[in-house]
Amino acid sequence: MSDHEKVAYKGLRLLEKIVDGDDRLEWDSGGGGYRHANKTEPRSGNYHLELKAISEGTKDPYCYIYKDLQTEPGQIWETSIYAKLTESPGGGKASAQIKMTFMDINGNKLHTHESARLKSIKSEYEELRIKAKAPKYTTHVRITPVVSLRGENGAVAAYYDDVHVSVGQTIFESGFENGAVH
Repeated sequence: MSDHEKVAYKGLRLLEKIVDGDDRLEWDSGGGGYRHANKTEPRSGNYHLELKAISEGTKDPYCYIYKDLQTEPGQIWETSIYAKLTESPGGGKASAQIKMTFMDINGNKLHTHESARLKSIKSEYEELRIKAKAPKYTTHVRITPVVSLRGENGAVAAYYDDVHVSVGQTIFESGFENGAVH
């Protein structure tokens, strides 16, 4: 097992300890570090998502969750999420953002759009937004909140809340009220 896989495995085990039963979100996860729904400082409701990546011997650690949704070529997708950076080593490279990736039937990435990156710690949530058109051969879109150290040592963490995804009409919303990510 690689170092990256060990960190991801430890994060998953930690997640299982944090949340018991079936209180899990409809998202998949990856990267190193950990992710969980936290009761401190949500933008709305009782919970928000925290993503955290730690450099402990791993080069360019990151942590993310993602949601895949079916789509067709030519559809216009919009996504927004509120986020705030809560921990950073301070070198200006660590960040929090959201990505929208269009993929083909085989899971190949056709095009990725990225929101602005949050690089400084602030007390208020900021909206991150992406609007993009699904390219030819697209079968699904992947929405990915992510934190990354991007070459810095230490830890980066961010809170995320109130994700909204639409293609003409709202097709997915989450305030991370159901607990941890599986």
